[in-house]
Amino acid sequence: MSQEPAEFFLDAINHALKHNMLHLVEYELSVQRGSRVFEGRIIPTGLKVNDRHTVLFLARDVTELARSRYELEHMATHNGLTGLPNRALLSDRLVQAIARAKRLGSLGALLLLDLDRFKQVNDSLGHPLGDELLKEVAKRLQMSSRVEDTVVRFGGDEFIFILEDLHDSAHAGQVAQHILNLFSTSIKLSKIELDVTASIGITVFPDDGDDCHSLLKQADNTMYAAKEAGRNQYSFYTEELGANALAYLALESQLRKAITNQELVLLYQPQFNFSDHKLMGFEALVRWPTADPEHRSPESFIRIAEMSGLIEPLGLWVLNEACRQAALWQQNGLDFGRVTVNLSSRQLNSPGLSAQVENILGRHGLSGNTLECEITESMVVHEGGVAHSNLEAFSQMGICLAIDDFGTGHSSLVNLKRFPLSRLKIDRSFVDGLGEDTNDEAITSASIALAKQLSLDVVWRPKIRPTF
Repeated sequence: MSQEPAEFFLDAINHALKHNMLHLVEYELSVQRGSRVFEGRIIPTGLKVNDRHTVLFLARDVTELARSRYELEHMATHNGLTGLPNRALLSDRLVQAIARAKRLGSLGALLLLDLDRFKQVNDSLGHPLGDELLKEVAKRLQMSSRVEDTVVRFGGDEFIFILEDLHDSAHAGQVAQHILNLFSTSIKLSKIELDVTASIGITVFPDDGDDCHSLLKQADNTMYAAKEAGRNQYSFYTEELGANALAYLALESQLRKAITNQELVLLYQPQFNFSDHKLMGFEALVRWPTADPEHRSPESFIRIAEMSGLIEPLGLWVLNEACRQAALWQQNGLDFGRVTVNLSSRQLNSPGLSAQVENILGRHGLSGNTLECEITESMVVHEGGVAHSNLEAFSQMGICLAIDDFGTGHSSLVNLKRFPLSRLKIDRSFVDGLGEDTNDEAITSASIALAKQLSLDVVWRPKIRPTF
């Protein structure tokens, strides 16, 4: 034998003789069949030959067993879809990285990347295409990382980078920008080509913290801050951001209780015919009463509801409450036209939404034409997707459909052609400029003319909006 394996076996044999007991070793050797893994059992015999101690050495080929063991370990620590390390391996790698940074007096960083609007890809194009996109994203991320970095599929459309041996915190920002640049070119999938962006949250260790849970929470909060700032960018963790995150969690908890305890209320904004001033309907606006006379800003709690997933139970409550009120008006002989409720993107992409709406109408004895559902123009609805199916089902029930904030989205004319719409609502930013901004006047006039050609009613909001 060459020196290295000879020394290995000699040490193993001496160990068995010294302790006078069975000693197990596992080793790899090149044999006629190629490189194989063996298990060796070294057993002292107690016999001497030419005054030398003897051992019995039993070797067993365990190559297949070792391969199976490796595959099981790999499955336990790596994501099956992308092949990247998973959460189980993340903690171990992060603990080691933090320990090395503290020992060497260096810096490391945790980057949490989340794909922007990935849920819309899954809901509109299907999970198989969503999985294909995740694999392509993982491939780009892995190819661009250094050998010493760790890239982890954290879950869903979230990926984590563990960066070590950084010159300073700005270096982490440079890496984050490099990652964002990876998505500057479209991703080609089997059936479609997609433009993808991402948002990244960065926390630096050990400066921002030295335990895994805190760093992950900081990176998560910071990533959402990057999304709120407009997506397709990165953001560094700050103490102020951490304080805001605590306030967000407190507000989310309060909102959850408010929905459960039915503490929210609906206000009704009337809609009048511009020519004869007749009442045409009411738009239901959800408000959250507080201890003071003023109501909590809807922008704040609606955003929290959307981010936390509370928007679905909140949306169902609004639908049910608006229909309950409409039924009460009908019972009192009031001619109010119809009541309008707003639908979120998450609601619209829920497979059971149309059935839920049908049940609510039936529960209150209302026909479909009593209800109008309003969606924003920025919602992306693909033919054959869940959202499109819900809209078609609403139309068949006689429910009117309105598109809100018209003129601010990215697919206006496509939406007008694709959706079974009855009303078009011009965005308030254009209406507020009437009489002052010629561009706003031109856009508003063009929108009204377009709606007339498509036989759509037009709704616009004055600067002062009374609610009842």
